[in-house]
Amino acid sequence: RVNEYELPQWADENTLVICSSFSGTTEETIENAKLAEAKGCKWMAISTGEALNDYAVACGVPHYKINPVHNPSRQPRMANGYSVIGQLILVAKTGLIDFDKSVVDHIVTAMKHVQSENNVSVPVSDNPAKKMAQAIFEKNLVYVSARHMTGAAHSVKNQSNENAKTFSTIFEIPELNHHLMEGLKHPSSNKKDLVFIFIESDLYPDRISQRFEITKDVVRQNDVSTVSWKGQSADVLSQEFEFLQFAGYVNLYLSILYHQDPAPIPWVDYFKTKLGQSLGQWK
Repeated sequence: RVNEYELPQWADENTLVICSSFSGTTEETIENAKLAEAKGCKWMAISTGEALNDYAVACGVPHYKINPVHNPSRQPRMANGYSVIGQLILVAKTGLIDFDKSVVDHIVTAMKHVQSENNVSVPVSDNPAKKMAQAIFEKNLVYVSARHMTGAAHSVKNQSNENAKTFSTIFEIPELNHHLMEGLKHPSSNKKDLVFIFIESDLYPDRISQRFEITKDVVRQNDVSTVSWKGQSADVLSQEFEFLQFAGYVNLYLSILYHQDPAPIPWVDYFKTKLGQSLGQWK
């Protein structure tokens, strides 16, 4: 993943670059598309149109123009289905991976199960997402993930920031075990202000799962709160979408607890306006 204005120096004609911007106006993505073309990389694009789509068409590279009829919010952060599945299908068409409708069917089944347990009509007593929202309310959120769950955790962290208007960050196991635990001691307000959200999976290697258990123990010994979520699906991609669906409910309920409308992102819009950027909403 490149969240920068430049591709790695090693990117060359043997590199496949996927340029993804929901709005099609993200300036970092557009710059990398231009660099990919200049470097002779193989590249493809996915967006709802605008400059990125136009550049892909002009360069004659594969591109998927999203028609986001199922994203009424018009917000990029709520377009994971279009973005992730769209990219997988594009790559599958190159022959590099196998991806067919059965994979999507498994994902949909997992997400529907999450919906049945966590939708608005399910009372708090039987609703895991509502319970988690209550547990993390008035806390700074520290997501802890590993392996295949890290991409989903990154997206959920962004949604916590934007939808629930809540400070959120993410760390990965095993990397955090080399430094973060020593930072729990100070300031003393950590005990009151932080909650660690551990994203667990039976699909992790045993050594990673062992690290999760020891890390939770260390966090608790420092009197910092913890909550956990564990994937139930049998494959990695379904688990990722299972978590995206569950956490989407958590962030909705958290925004309700804070009396926040999850849709507007006034400070992001302010920043883009000051920078002279498009606000990046599909129209």
